[in-house]
Amino acid sequence: HLAMTSSKSRRTTNRLAIIVAAVLAVFAWTAVTASDAIAGGRKRLVVLDFEGPKAEKFQADVVTLLKKNHTVLTAEKWNSAAEDLGAEKLTEKNVKKVAKKLKVDGIIEGKIEKRRDAYIVKLKLRGKDGDVVGTVDTKADSTKLEGSALKDVKNELLPGVESLEANRGGGDDEDAPP
Repeated sequence: HLAMTSSKSRRTTNRLAIIVAAVLAVFAWTAVTASDAIAGGRKRLVVLDFEGPKAEKFQADVVTLLKKNHTVLTAEKWNSAAEDLGAEKLTEKNVKKVAKKLKVDGIIEGKIEKRRDAYIVKLKLRGKDGDVVGTVDTKADSTKLEGSALKDVKNELLPGVESLEANRGGGDDEDAPP
């Protein structure tokens, strides 16, 4: 004689299957979201020492802005690695070498010029391969990134940072073909 399950136990089994499916769907969605965040999320950046009058103040403002969504390594860390590799000069080849060692996705350089009562802020964004991938030229009325200068940096620098390719290879095989 065949054992038949009651409609009540079938409902419980169906509910359990639905709950398991929902939990698995949440885990799958979380995993995809996490991998997207890793791929396009936090970048490893270096803000090199800015040049010019009041350069430290502008550099600090750029670092503060970037740290909200990214990891910012110190210029000292970059300079030390560059010195170890004999790559102090900012050429594409040297930037690529140091960026690979430190697993850095982007490098930001800055130059400040004083004109009358304003400061001209020029930023350059390089990718991990040393190529210049973006520039920002803006004018600040004081020694802070605020107002239209801050808006320019946000609108012109941040999208470039977001588009940088992650540099997670690392290693010392600098003579290996790309």
